[in-house]
Amino acid sequence: MTRKLTFVKEDDHRWFVVLPEWDGDKDDLEMILGADTMLDVLADGNTIVDLLISDEPFNHKFELKFVREDLGGSFYQVDEPVSMEIWLCSVVKFVFGEFPKTIYGS
Repeated sequence: MTRKLTFVKEDDHRWFVVLPEWDGDKDDLEMILGADTMLDVLADGNTIVDLLISDEPFNHKFELKFVREDLGGSFYQVDEPVSMEIWLCSVVKFVFGEFPKTIYGS
C-alpha cells in the first residue's frame, strides 16, 4: 500500500500527521520519540512535509526497518537522512493495517 501523508509542525514546535479520517484524539497523531527529529531533518526549516510512504519498495529516499513492538507502537531503525531509532505509534496500524517490517518513504 502506498499513501501520501502530510506532516505539520505547529507553533508549539510539535509535529502532527494530517489524517482527516482519524476519529481519535489529535494527540494520538503527534510525532514523538525520534519521529519528530527525523521530520525536522526532512523539513529543512519548513513547517510542512509531504511524504510518500509505502510498505512495498519504490524509488524511495529512506527506509524504516522494524526493530520491535513496544509502548503501544513500534520502534524502527532509519539510516538516512539521519541514523537513529524512532518510535511510531499505533496510527501506523491504522494506515497500513499492521506494523510493516519495512516502511519506504520519499
